[in-house]
Amino acid sequence: MPGIVSQFVLLDLVVKRMQASSDPAQAAIAQALTSEPAYANLGAVGPDLFDFMPNDLTPGKLGTASLPAQFWQIIYGVANGLGSGAGAVPGLVATLAKLNGFLSQLDSIASKQDLGALSDFKNNGSLDQALAAMKDLATIVGNISNVAGNIMANIKSQQPFGPTFALGSTVPPPIVWDCRDFVFWKRTGQFASALIANARQANDPRYLAYAYGYAIAYTGKVCGSPFLNSILNSVYRLNWWRHRWLNLFGDAWVWGFYNMPTRPTQPYDYLSWPSLCEANLQQRIELPGIDPATLLDVVTSGQAFPSVLPADFASFWFDTFAQVYGAPPAGSRFSADALNGAYLLTYLMLWFQTSGKALGCNAAPPMAPPDSKCGDNPPWVDPTQVPPGSGGTPNLPPAPTVEHHADVGEIVCGAIVALLGLAGLFTGNLVAGGGALGAGIDLILQGASQIDWDKLRCQLYWYHLYLYNGLNALHQAAMLVGIVHPYASELATDSTTLNLLNLNFTFDSGERIVRSRGHARDFPAGLWVPGVLPDWIKDPTAAAETPTTVPYLSVAYPDFWLDDAINNPLSNGQVRVGGPWPVEVASGSDFPVQFGNALDNAIDVLTNPQNLPDWNLDADRGLAYLTWQFDGPYTNPVKIEPES
Repeated sequence: MPGIVSQFVLLDLVVKRMQASSDPAQAAIAQALTSEPAYANLGAVGPDLFDFMPNDLTPGKLGTASLPAQFWQIIYGVANGLGSGAGAVPGLVATLAKLNGFLSQLDSIASKQDLGALSDFKNNGSLDQALAAMKDLATIVGNISNVAGNIMANIKSQQPFGPTFALGSTVPPPIVWDCRDFVFWKRTGQFASALIANARQANDPRYLAYAYGYAIAYTGKVCGSPFLNSILNSVYRLNWWRHRWLNLFGDAWVWGFYNMPTRPTQPYDYLSWPSLCEANLQQRIELPGIDPATLLDVVTSGQAFPSVLPADFASFWFDTFAQVYGAPPAGSRFSADALNGAYLLTYLMLWFQTSGKALGCNAAPPMAPPDSKCGDNPPWVDPTQVPPGSGGTPNLPPAPTVEHHADVGEIVCGAIVALLGLAGLFTGNLVAGGGALGAGIDLILQGASQIDWDKLRCQLYWYHLYLYNGLNALHQAAMLVGIVHPYASELATDSTTLNLLNLNFTFDSGERIVRSRGHARDFPAGLWVPGVLPDWIKDPTAAAETPTTVPYLSVAYPDFWLDDAINNPLSNGQVRVGGPWPVEVASGSDFPVQFGNALDNAIDVLTNPQNLPDWNLDADRGLAYLTWQFDGPYTNPVKIEPES
């Protein structure tokens, strides 16, 4: 499944193409999409919105929230602070904002050699607050290693409906599935078509923008999910977290590629590509009455969500839902209140990932030292050196333990602890460095015979470097857990995250992330075995689920499925035309159906939105499978039939 970021980019491509068209119908659709951009982008989020439905986060009632909502609540606790009283842990967002603000002030003071401003900085309490923020960051990092265990336990407990039951067991009925699986798997084309028809009838520009955006998301899923499955060698149902994790890399590539001033050519200069860390994509779906700081408080405390999504819009959505699926029964996981909550949690996730306010945007280390007299090492303890009194043991973090057939969750947790151990050393030295800065400022203000502003600038440089290294370790840990995108620069080189798991592939040279295996291996793969967690990062090693299915013939890189009309033209198979129920296709044979690129298909769908086929939006049984259901108990080989 393409990520939300890729769907935003597809929306942009569609609007640009339609605005340039001489077709009045296309111009009208482009006008509808641009007249209400928040609703158009919310539509482009598509069924991903329902990752966060239901979403009652009241303490003690977490069973009534989706597992992704519970997972992100843990993350938001770190961002906003944990606990109260003497044992409270400060929030990462506020602490980093304070540190960066103080550093900017000191940088300006040192560059101007402004003794009066330096005196004010000390006397008004700013220096004491800065030193306190340094200690807070060390406390936060120390606590995150404890949170990591909770995160991994949450990930391990999250299983889509497919692999959560043993062979021979009865498949649970759709009504009890997670909302996300329901809207990906059931009457998908009927719902997209009905949204457009009802929006046109209501003649409300918000509804129309949303419906057109949702149709774009539908098209992106149909065209992009098979491509991603062929990269991953498996499907979301069988390797769900690995799918999401690698999707962050795909989104980072798409965003960088399509937001360069001119289209990049190979070899790609990833260092010049824009990153997502400060793209502020939450603003694309922002409606009046939403505030991320207030929302953080609400989510971490379990308060009731503020009502932001208009009631009439929720009614429009649920009227359409009931028309296609039937009215939600009493106690259903679908509700108007939960729709508002899903919107707010999606907004907050985008804010965390792309605003730069949570982990910051730490993509490049500080420039060279401001003066040659600064030397090559910081004036306080270097964590790579043997500390005094240690008996010759370097002050390094522990390496993760990787045992034969070890549980992947344990390996990942060990890697996180190692990264955070490194971050802890750096933040510990931030405190020591802060003390050195404070002492240097005191000497200047006490009237030292020779005011050494150069030394203060050097100390500030080393402090910036330590902060960079500490935050880089936090970024790597967060990327490993699957909550932040890689920086654009990390698309070109092996990251610390991948090295820690011995996954030595890059965005350029390996085929595991961006190049489809094409005919090499069919998917789905990795049949779930009761009691064994699916390997959600490395290649699936379990026997492939049988019968094998139709893989995706692809070239390379996400632009193939997005807008490559040369290698992947619309004539290869239109999304809006359903086909016969697919049959097993042997590996290496020709494929009976091959979807074209999403851009051409989206325009085709938007200009002909009636009776769209009910494609399975996860491409769960391979390319060109309409929605389906299990035929009897869960077996291997899997027995399935078209949805009744």
